[in-house]
Amino acid sequence: MSNLELDLLPPDPKSWPVLLQANTGPQAVKAQIEWGLTQGGPQVLTSCDAFVELSLSGHLIDWKLVRSICEVTTEMWDAVLHDEGSGFDVTLDDLP
Repeated sequence: MSNLELDLLPPDPKSWPVLLQANTGPQAVKAQIEWGLTQGGPQVLTSCDAFVELSLSGHLIDWKLVRSICEVTTEMWDAVLHDEGSGFDVTLDDLP
């Protein structure tokens, strides 16, 4: 971690930052849909017009924040969850 990143964190962080990226670019969304379908994702992916990516790092993850983001996303849109470990077999119940 760089000194700049360390300067942005409180002296004794209770959690590490969560990066949230939303993308509505047609080519990026199309590429994500194609990737998802090749990974065994559901056909409902073909109706997606955006994707949201959460990047978690470190061992102090704010799971309450992650769960809140996932809950809001799935309540507002027909979201399809995916994670690197479980693939498309992940649900909100799988979050700590």
